[in-house]
Amino acid sequence: MMGGRCTLSSISAIAPLLRQDDPENPWDGVILRYVVAATRDGSLADPALIDSRMRSAGEYSKPGQHALAYRLTSAAAPRVNHDRVGPLAVALVEQSLRRRIAQFGSAITEAADTMSDHDLRHLIERERAEVTAHYTRLDDLRKAAKTA
Repeated sequence: MMGGRCTLSSISAIAPLLRQDDPENPWDGVILRYVVAATRDGSLADPALIDSRMRSAGEYSKPGQHALAYRLTSAAAPRVNHDRVGPLAVALVEQSLRRRIAQFGSAITEAADTMSDHDLRHLIERERAEVTAHYTRLDDLRKAAKTA
């Protein structure tokens, strides 16, 4: 999905529901940020446009520039049909949710031995709210993907 040419109509309802930290690879997250921005201003999210905007913003001068350029060009190779954008976005956010839940479990396990009950409760409530918000976003994305 990251570098494939997507029509504005196929991604405009989906893009606002995606977050930069959804992809596991941070470079894909940077690219996703530019894809979402392109759809917001009415542009097609194609690799040439994304590359141009990232160059203008100085993304390639930051540490990791070669990895970022590689991610964009390797993502550009397969073209994603617009009817696959929704299912791919849903799969991306599902994977992101599973990582979030695993992080939640690890944080609770680690904190259980070191935090006070009060602090542990606060941590659990905060993490629970974040996971619940992630589920809500996933549900909204599934609905948007059906109409995209």
